[in-house]
Amino acid sequence: MAWSAQQPVNELQSHVATSSEDGTSKLLDEYIGQQRIQLMQQRIPLGPHDLCLIQPADVDAVIDMYIAAGHEERDPYWARPWPSALALGRYILEHPQYARDRSVCEVGAGLGISSIAALLAGAEHALLTDREPLALECGVRSARASGVPGVAETLSFEHVTKLLSPLPSSKMRAAFLDWSEGYTGPKFDLVLACDVLYEDFSVEPLGRLLPQLLSDNGQILLADPSERTRHNREYFVDMMLSQTERPLLLEECLAVQEEMDGKTHSVEVLRFRFRQGTETVGVKTVRRDLHA
Repeated sequence: MAWSAQQPVNELQSHVATSSEDGTSKLLDEYIGQQRIQLMQQRIPLGPHDLCLIQPADVDAVIDMYIAAGHEERDPYWARPWPSALALGRYILEHPQYARDRSVCEVGAGLGISSIAALLAGAEHALLTDREPLALECGVRSARASGVPGVAETLSFEHVTKLLSPLPSSKMRAAFLDWSEGYTGPKFDLVLACDVLYEDFSVEPLGRLLPQLLSDNGQILLADPSERTRHNREYFVDMMLSQTERPLLLEECLAVQEEMDGKTHSVEVLRFRFRQGTETVGVKTVRRDLHA
């Protein structure tokens, strides 16, 4: 169920952030949106890199913005990093061959953590997509702050269907993408998605969209919390394997442990590609990785 004004913000810290003594987070004298939402900087170690995320300092301010605009159906989940995004970013940095010299598109990007990891792993370029313009702005700012070279200084977003080529003028671009619309734009070598299956009604649109984004020899990497809405993940996998035009294979299903906010979170990382010829065999069991 989507967040509404009557529902609690699940697992989100709703207080105003303050600068930490250890320097891992600090308030910025920067604001975004017509409501002038203050930003904060949060440093998160990810493999050999320190990501520098630029995000709203106060989740309540994001909620208030949606209510004032009459968008109570919108949720503020993009405004914080989540274990699935960190787990996928870590996976990409540990397996850079999936990103190196590849074109990348992230669906429901939020703060863009996995795309930033892909660029740090050597991706040719990355496209962030989301329906929330402030999420896209924070994602691009985070890439720049994290030391990704070649990120444009000027933020200008367009609808993804207006992209005429997958080759951007900078390492990272951002575009609006509606999951319910048919997609006929550029194809990508690596398609990323984190924590996108928590709504029942999102599964079928995503199951149709992700193969449409994928190049012939590309791969889909999806990260999802192990114990939440398992039925949605199972349905999504069934959709991928039974695509009418070009079925996909599930090549890897890895269960990893991600430490965040003093808790251990279990995350499933799934890797898909198109079937080649008469291939029919994919992953039969989940592989466990206890590294956190």
